[in-house]
Amino acid sequence: MPVYHAEKRLPSLVASRLKENRSNVELNSVNDRSTGQTISVINRIRDDRIILVELANKSVYAARNLALTMHRGD
Repeated sequence: MPVYHAEKRLPSLVASRLKENRSNVELNSVNDRSTGQTISVINRIRDDRIILVELANKSVYAARNLALTMHRGD
């Protein structure tokens, strides 16, 4: 999930994703150097299924592709 400047929507998006009734749910979040509070919001959500990676200002496409390569589930 690309999370560039998404701090306002993140809590509800993350909560929705993690409520799924599947045992192998994971949330790969890729931040492409947003300047808002995105990282702080994600760090406040304590869950081992959340993986956060930061990119060096690439693009939304690079962020999505990176998240797909991080995928460990089915």
